[in-house]
Amino acid sequence: MYSLQPGPNDFAPTPSSASPAVAGNSFGLFGGVAVALSASADVGVEFSVPSRYEVLQTARYGDLRIDNDHRDAILSELVRLHSDRRQAHRVRLEAVAGVSQVWESTLQRSATSVGPPGGTGPFGPFSAQTELTRITFGLTGGMNLVWTVGKHFDFGPLLRVHWISRAAVGEENGSLGLGAVIVRPAVAAGIRF
Repeated sequence: MYSLQPGPNDFAPTPSSASPAVAGNSFGLFGGVAVALSASADVGVEFSVPSRYEVLQTARYGDLRIDNDHRDAILSELVRLHSDRRQAHRVRLEAVAGVSQVWESTLQRSATSVGPPGGTGPFGPFSAQTELTRITFGLTGGMNLVWTVGKHFDFGPLLRVHWISRAAVGEENGSLGLGAVIVRPAVAAGIRF
């Protein structure tokens, strides 16, 4: 899986707040299970966890540097709709939609300028790392393109788009400026019983 996490379009920090927004891309793992409701509908859960990406922010008029290592782990409860599985389709398109729980995790450390005011440096050593965490909710949509190979094996690309309820500036974790949309394409293999 590859996770693309752009920053918000409306992120406008003040000179004293942290910038830029914590946004980035990384590879990760994706997995899930589903149960057939009928020949053309399934329900299931999916879990995706990317590796952390790093963003260096500047705050307090340039006198503070904040090193952020961030990732969002997402658990989604989804409904999948597709063509009748009993028909002899080797390739099928599936539509996917549902709700998600999101675990925001940011490993953060900071360094303060030891030079004159205004952020011209030099900076002291980084502090010990602390973890900022937050659990929030979102909506998920997407699609799968599935190739059937044999009686019990499928594989193909998939795409998930997550809309996440993020903290606003001024709220806990709001200074990170996390974007509300995450796009996660992946390639998956499946076993059917």
